[in-house]
Amino acid sequence: MKQLQLLTYNLLFLVLTAQLVQAEKTSDTAQEPNPLSSLIDSLIEQTSNELSLNESDYRTIRRQGNVFLVPAALRQKALLSIPSFSNQGSVRRIRSGDKILGFRIESLSKNGLFPHLGFSTGDLIRSVNGHALQSETDALALITQLSNSEQIHIDFERGPKRSPQRFYYRLVG
Repeated sequence: MKQLQLLTYNLLFLVLTAQLVQAEKTSDTAQEPNPLSSLIDSLIEQTSNELSLNESDYRTIRRQGNVFLVPAALRQKALLSIPSFSNQGSVRRIRSGDKILGFRIESLSKNGLFPHLGFSTGDLIRSVNGHALQSETDALALITQLSNSEQIHIDFERGPKRSPQRFYYRLVG
């Protein structure tokens, strides 16, 4: 029952976040408070208190070169705690003219999930399973689409020469 409740919170969180992104795009003034913002903050806090991932969870991920083996139980727990990831780092949309190139990882918590999945500060995430990330809404839609995937690959660029890289994630167990 608690997992169903948390899943409902997370789905609501994703919908409200998408609406918030759209509202910010159409807002005339950035200083007007958005009522969705406080609701999202409340959902993040409640979900974080109910279920959180920790270092022992992250240590269950096994890496073989550019392939990461992720236990099914960890994926399930991670899906139920999506809002809590907001405090594990930050990303910034990168543009070239009117085109969005991807999302650069600006900061990461060393004790968070993402370093255990191979990511570093400065990485520019370009696509997930071949789908270019053109907006925050695209990223949110991919989260729900990929929640049932057995395999995921993420294309990104790393380092000063922006060399292309690909990580593969496979569900095990």
